[in-house]
Amino acid sequence: MTSLLSSFRREKGKEKKSKRTGKGTSDTYTSGWFAYNALKFLVDRNTPRKRKNTSHPGVKPVLSIETVCKGIEQARKALRKGIQDNDIDVDVAKTFLYFYAKKVKGKLDDDWMSYSLTIGIRVTEVTPLDIIQEDY
Repeated sequence: MTSLLSSFRREKGKEKKSKRTGKGTSDTYTSGWFAYNALKFLVDRNTPRKRKNTSHPGVKPVLSIETVCKGIEQARKALRKGIQDNDIDVDVAKTFLYFYAKKVKGKLDDDWMSYSLTIGIRVTEVTPLDIIQEDY
């Protein structure tokens, strides 16, 4: 396989070199190697593809969360009680995680972009919840 790839790169390089400025159409090299056309699909294998967020282009996803507690302390106590009773309420756990994520903060070293949407600007303080749009 390595030999095939090497030969393909060699032939591709010859074609590219022959198409430089100043060459006539009769001077361009056309590969006659038996596997060249079959391996042309490898030409762009190292080129990253552009991705688009097609579900919500240019918009942060909306998160609607019902908080069942008034604050992180109340949520923590309810969660601890659920753990001790071996009966954790999922809504209490989600509420605790929501309040906890609001407390976690960090400063950005660079601009934070995702799918051409600015989430945070360099040197600003952000939380994990900045990647979503909160629905109040």
